[in-house]
Amino acid sequence: TYGSEVIPNHENSKAIFWKDGEPLKKGDKLVQKNLAKSLELIAENGPDAFYKGPIADQIADEMQKNGGLITKADLAEYKAVEREPISGTYRGYEVFSMPPPSSGGIHIVQILNILENFDMHKFGFGSADAMQVMAEAEKRAYADRSEYLGDPDFVKVPWQALTNKAYAKSIANEIDINKAKPSSEIRPGKLAPYESNQTTHFSVVEKDGNAVAVTYTLNTTFGTGIVAGNSGILLNNEMDDFSAKPGAPNVYGLVGG
Repeated sequence: TYGSEVIPNHENSKAIFWKDGEPLKKGDKLVQKNLAKSLELIAENGPDAFYKGPIADQIADEMQKNGGLITKADLAEYKAVEREPISGTYRGYEVFSMPPPSSGGIHIVQILNILENFDMHKFGFGSADAMQVMAEAEKRAYADRSEYLGDPDFVKVPWQALTNKAYAKSIANEIDINKAKPSSEIRPGKLAPYESNQTTHFSVVEKDGNAVAVTYTLNTTFGTGIVAGNSGILLNNEMDDFSAKPGAPNVYGLVGG
């Protein structure tokens, strides 16, 4: 169930995203006062405001009401794990990104390594040739993601091999710029049939040319659709990204190795 389907049945969420008995429409003004108060509280008091304070109480209460598993003790004991980033280069630029268990870092470095074997500037931004090469590179990177990536606490992730330039060149040599290869011949499962609009992304470039790209997400549209108390904070359904058992697809139809 997508969060957008849950919102009408959850008063905390409905109070924010509905007006006069129906969902907000394009052009309506969305005001999130409770979320603003929560963000101000976090800004003033740091992480403890979220993990140990009144926000944690509301998240834990909402979890209990809706059959969730996270308790206030779980939130209080949470610690961010610092790991060495995945790094690579693209046409002389250094690239740093997330290491496993996130798959995005290895994924983006592998794709850039493949694209480095093509004259993307000559193709032109948004051209058919550029889109063809990018799509073919991404399909092959997704194949490797399904087969090899996972949580390094439980499986060995061959990130050095996946981000190797020579390996990327061998993949690039297989790409036909004039003909798409069916995804079914490249990887198991099927790709999502549309470009998702759930994930929020922003990029910042400073005066010396250093760039940071940040992506964060509730997962599917509106996450669970449940707002924790009067915090204004939507709870995510990120666990749907994981497969419940080996060989079973996640919410996007992707199958892990």
